[in-house]
Amino acid sequence: MGYCIEKKADCGNKVVWKSRPDESVGVVAKRGGQYCVVEYSEMDKPTSELRDPKTNQLVYGAANICNHFYTVSFLTDVVLPQMSLQYHVAHKKIPMADDSGATVTPTANTGVKLESFIFDVFPLSQRMAVLSSNRDDEFSPVKNAPGTPVDSPDSARQMLHDQASRWLNTSAYGYLEVSPLVSYAGEGLEGYRTDLPLTRVLSLDSKSHPATAHCVPTAIRHRLEQFKQQHVLHFIDNGTVSRYDAQLLLQDLASIDFDHLKASFERSLHGSTSAADVLSGPLTPLTDEVASLAGSSGADKDSWTKAGVEAIRQGQVAALVLSGGQGTRLGFSGPKGMYDIGLPSAKSLFELFALRLVKLQGESGGVIPWFIMTSMLNHDSTVSFFQKNLYFGLKPAQVVFFSQGTLPCLTIEGKLMLETPSKLSRAPDGNGGIYRALVDSGALKQMESLGVKYLH
Repeated sequence: MGYCIEKKADCGNKVVWKSRPDESVGVVAKRGGQYCVVEYSEMDKPTSELRDPKTNQLVYGAANICNHFYTVSFLTDVVLPQMSLQYHVAHKKIPMADDSGATVTPTANTGVKLESFIFDVFPLSQRMAVLSSNRDDEFSPVKNAPGTPVDSPDSARQMLHDQASRWLNTSAYGYLEVSPLVSYAGEGLEGYRTDLPLTRVLSLDSKSHPATAHCVPTAIRHRLEQFKQQHVLHFIDNGTVSRYDAQLLLQDLASIDFDHLKASFERSLHGSTSAADVLSGPLTPLTDEVASLAGSSGADKDSWTKAGVEAIRQGQVAALVLSGGQGTRLGFSGPKGMYDIGLPSAKSLFELFALRLVKLQGESGGVIPWFIMTSMLNHDSTVSFFQKNLYFGLKPAQVVFFSQGTLPCLTIEGKLMLETPSKLSRAPDGNGGIYRALVDSGALKQMESLGVKYLH
């Protein structure tokens, strides 16, 4: 935070260096002089394996770990006015209603969902700052099931143990955990070392009476026919669904901007799906523009810390966590933030984040508003989790929940898909949907009203 403030950056990104060429993480680079992220699957093998002969580091090794900085003015003045129709296309096995109305899960890809990525706005930055940090302290993904040797709760738990052991200069423990309230980044532990003991319903109708073709407003039917989407009315027209369920579907259909959806689908499906490829010019690695924490002087780091703490003290900083996903791949049915990775304290990921904010507030004397983006899958359960845990020591008013947007799922021909006879198949619009969600939810206006200038 302080580094980006001192650099007067409008957008910032923290990176760690890739451990191997085939590590499944995107790389921050430049194309035509503009910052971008190249997904690991989009870089050819020879390029991904290039190494600096002096350091033996990967040339394209600046791994994007989704740790970003933005000024609020960058979002309001640059990003939002230039929101593009370009989406990335993901081919998926999308559950859909068959001819009988039963929902079936296909064995092959049946449609596409459109999504945007949070880093799609990097090329819009005029003053981007990139800071490289030690991956042993900063990066341990939790995306694979327990028992998996890498990128799992086991490897994340081991990283926290190794970090705590380094901080305290000891390896005598089977497992060591340091609470964020004790130390934010390894500081203030001197006194401990000697003491270690070892969708809203707008129109209600009858659930007992079947729908008919007359339930469909003429304007909606004509709109669907205009865009060749009238097939979604099949179960209403033949009376398969109730008038109540028909209203829910019609309400959803009325909310769709079909011009925008059609243009987005056609541009995304037939154009490039890579934000990096949309840019022109040769791809080049990051060089001198990346500052390294390990290679920075103590005076520089102290200055960055002072700038960040002062911004927090003045109420200029807000925290943002993207928490729309579920812990399915971890064998966990709830939001990933509620997951217990197996620490001795049994703290969830949400609690660890919260305690870091509590610690920073105590050090700075300021209050850090915390904005949490949920999804249609987990909004209620996330809010309930915070309520039951008394917001982990934070004030309820400073924790703001808002939900990620969704987009209708489409067949490869661009047809709307039904999940049930009366419900469209929808999917979250990707982590790049954060920008639209900040506006639609009112969260961005709330940040501005609080005097927030910097978002992390």
